[in-house]
Amino acid sequence: MKRLQSIDDKIIRSIKASHRSSTYTTKDFLRFGRPPAVGQALARLTRAGQLRGIRQGVYDLPQQHSLLSQTSPAPYAVIEALIKDSGARWQFSDAYRRQSIGTV
Repeated sequence: MKRLQSIDDKIIRSIKASHRSSTYTTKDFLRFGRPPAVGQALARLTRAGQLRGIRQGVYDLPQQHSLLSQTSPAPYAVIEALIKDSGARWQFSDAYRRQSIGTV
């Protein structure tokens, strides 16, 4: 008999299989169930320490560092998640763009 995956399992598998981002929003997981069920699954995963809630509706996988213990989320990943949900456009400054391609 095939075992049904819980929404919690589907969320964790999706995050581990994804290489696109380190920060996720609730909307990223709505394909796994209705919004209240997904919200409850995210709350359970956060309480269990498998996910870290950054702010309402924004999560990441907690990363451990040998000296610093738990690290902070990547600032640009959080900004990207917030902007993606809002539908706003993100425009880099010239200084940031030069730094990201290594010309500074």
